[in-house]
Amino acid sequence: MKTHYIVFSGPLAVGVHAGTITQSRRVATSARCPYGGAGDRLVVRETWRPDCRGNPGESDVRGIHYKADDSYEPRPRADMLTIEGRIDSPWRSPRFMPAFASRTLLQLVDVVREKLHAIDGNGARACGVGSVEEYSDLWDRLNRDRGWPWSSDPWVWGLDFRKVAP
Repeated sequence: MKTHYIVFSGPLAVGVHAGTITQSRRVATSARCPYGGAGDRLVVRETWRPDCRGNPGESDVRGIHYKADDSYEPRPRADMLTIEGRIDSPWRSPRFMPAFASRTLLQLVDVVREKLHAIDGNGARACGVGSVEEYSDLWDRLNRDRGWPWSSDPWVWGLDFRKVAP
């Protein structure tokens, strides 16, 4: 079993954390899935910032603040010593979230390579929306500007997962 990283933004991060989103589709740019295979784990990364509970200007970081739902989770001081933080720390990119700062760990149940338009209503609901039409709108909001509009029907990795922690 290997551990990989996956980024979720905004409401999708909240849904994955709550366990209501159990699938995701990612553009397949290679023959090998970068997220691993069944049994592998995914550390969820999202927009975050270290949260200081000390005096202004001190680096007494005590926890992680998550932008998606404006929540806070304390972390052991030993973990937090590796990152710099202030009371007014800016939001940080999910790409730079250390594993210990993640609040969600997933386990891959299944991984399939398929055409994007192969998604059905059950798959759309597992991805956090009510229908294929709503999923196509979500897909375009996330991927059109990156060169992968719904209309291009790209090959994707269909990731089926379950939340394992916390």
